[in-house]
Formats: sequence, structure tokens, C-alpha cells
Amino acid sequence: MRPSTLSISITIAISGFVLVSCTNEESHKLEARRAARRLLAFPEHAEFKDVKLGKNGDAVCGFVGFRQGELASYPGKKPFVYEVNTHTASLVEMLQDKDFKNFIEDRLENDDEVAKVKNLIKTCRGQALWETSCSPALNIKKHALCSYVEPPTLL
Repeated sequence: MRPSTLSISITIAISGFVLVSCTNEESHKLEARRAARRLLAFPEHAEFKDVKLGKNGDAVCGFVGFRQGELASYPGKKPFVYEVNTHTASLVEMLQDKDFKNFIEDRLENDDEVAKVKNLIKTCRGQALWETSCSPALNIKKHALCSYVEPPTLL
């Protein structure tokens, strides 16, 4: 190969890699928006801001504004995080002790309570994922009881 042919080949290869990377990032962002909409009562009113791939590439971070009710106004934007590997989105919110009540009491008697516990686990995980993968830093501290609802990890 002549030097000019080699440089053209390298340029094409690099361009292809950059194009695939951008396409993959955009795909993750689109998936994240779809998953975040599924969390909302009125997904058609979702407004997204600052949606970007996280620091490690394992999460998509952003903010979503939404209505709480059909006639309600937008309460502002809330942070959300989407885990790429599990295709799971969660709103990043401050948890209170009352949020853990059903889990701690082990009163999983109906589907509604099971759904609440699943949402609690997602919220705990979302807080941790935002902290490691997203910016800006939020003034939301991980609740001490999250360690009791998160699945154990191998060392």
C-alpha cells in the first residue's frame, strides 16, 4: 500500500468507529427517554433536558419535566438515570423512612405493595448510579436503609 492509500484507509476506519460510537450513544439516549417516559403517569407530556451518556458509559443521565395530573402544571425537572445493561430507568429522589415501611415490615401481601418495593429498590439503585456516573452532583444523600433493600454484591 502506498502511504496515501494507507492514510485514507486509517481515516475511513477511524470515521467508521466514531460514527458507530455516536450512533450507539444516541441509541442509548433514545432508550433512556423511552424508559423514563414509562415511569410517568402522563408520558406524552415529558420534557427532557441535558440527556447524556454517563462517565463510564454504563448509564444515561438527564432531567425530565412532567405533569403530576392531567390539568397540573410542570413541577420542574427531576433527575433520572437509565442503566444501559439492565434497561432500567429511575427517578432520582430523596427517600424518607416511610418509603421503607412496607419493606422493613415484610408486608408484601398484594401486588401493589410488591410494586412499591420494586420501585423503592429502583430508586435506591438510581441514586447510587447517579452518584457514580452522572453530573452535576445532586443534593440527594443515599438513605441508610438502601443497603438493606439492595441485592448483595460479590467482592
